[in-house]
Amino acid sequence: MGYGELNNPDIKSSSSSSRLAISSGVITSSRSRRPQPTPAASGTSTKLLTMARNRKNAMLLSLITLVALGTLAQVFGPLPPSSSSSSFFPHSDEFIKDSTHIRKRNHGPRFEIAEDKFWKDGEPFRIIGGDLHYFRVLPEYWEDRLTRAKALGLNTIQTYVPWNLHEPRQGELVFEGIADIISFLKLCQELNLLVMLRPGPYICGEWDFGGFPPWLIAIEPVVRLRSSDPAFLKFVESWWNILLPKVTPLLYTNGGPIIMVQIENEFGSYGDDQTYLHHLVKLARGHLGKDVILYTTDGGSRENLEKGTIAGDAVFSAVDFTTGDDPGPIFELQKKFNAPGKSPSLSAEFYTGWLTHWGEKIASTSATFTANSLEKILSLNASVVLYVWF
Repeated sequence: MGYGELNNPDIKSSSSSSRLAISSGVITSSRSRRPQPTPAASGTSTKLLTMARNRKNAMLLSLITLVALGTLAQVFGPLPPSSSSSSFFPHSDEFIKDSTHIRKRNHGPRFEIAEDKFWKDGEPFRIIGGDLHYFRVLPEYWEDRLTRAKALGLNTIQTYVPWNLHEPRQGELVFEGIADIISFLKLCQELNLLVMLRPGPYICGEWDFGGFPPWLIAIEPVVRLRSSDPAFLKFVESWWNILLPKVTPLLYTNGGPIIMVQIENEFGSYGDDQTYLHHLVKLARGHLGKDVILYTTDGGSRENLEKGTIAGDAVFSAVDFTTGDDPGPIFELQKKFNAPGKSPSLSAEFYTGWLTHWGEKIASTSATFTANSLEKILSLNASVVLYVWF
């Protein structure tokens, strides 16, 4: 998808001594030439004078022609090579221009939000993603699943990080085998897939205890989970002090695949503790820096967004919804919870199916209905992440 418009400049040339006219490929002077005197038939000196004048005029016309052609070459010469994408933006180390936006391109890899769009290295970018959880797929099948994601047309992988997988017992850290998140992220990069990382600390994700390690509930006195309880925050800090430094080198701005990092998960449908959310932002910024996009994801209702959006911390608020929802009004609501110009439409979880609780009939979704719902999202030029895909 391209943005912007190429316009041919008006070409105007005027001079007090000459005005050029271009007609049928021949360049002539539009000013009437002074009439030439008729040479005498028998005057040798007159003939020589006439020849000299003709030669002078010919040289002058040649000079004018060369200057004009040099100017026209700049105006009508070949355009810069087009981008390999479908964008109208040329490859250039100078500027990428849109109607109201100029992005400098020579500052290394950048992923940012402006003009209600995502921008990747100075060009508009639409996220077409899918959730693929490394901890639900054996490592020997990671490449197969990621390759299938690319074949589907996805450009971004979103994944949770379950705390209880990596610290099953307090102080016992695991980052090997199916818990080798770093190898998974590097594999995404090798396959030219971007990553949206969701490190919790609570992930939901239809995962046992929402990713919390079970030893948390054995702590005395009782720790209030998902809250600004200092005891809980101390454990979160300890965990993130290990995890986040591992993934920081893999941020997009550092040459890696991670373009966005989520804070908590759908907190607006659970609680209303802004102190807790702001503390998580402070922790994340302390490790990840100021350039990475931090985001939240909440159900597409005003109530959920009011409680889950992190106001005043420049955290992007995304929404999620299912196939039966109308995406247009939800994206309009999303804009109200982001700063002006900072709200590209994004369904960070578009439900292609649904979970089945124990003892329930297996949930099923019509493929045609899902495809039609996805078509509505794409017709709005929105970004979308399929939840789940693998």
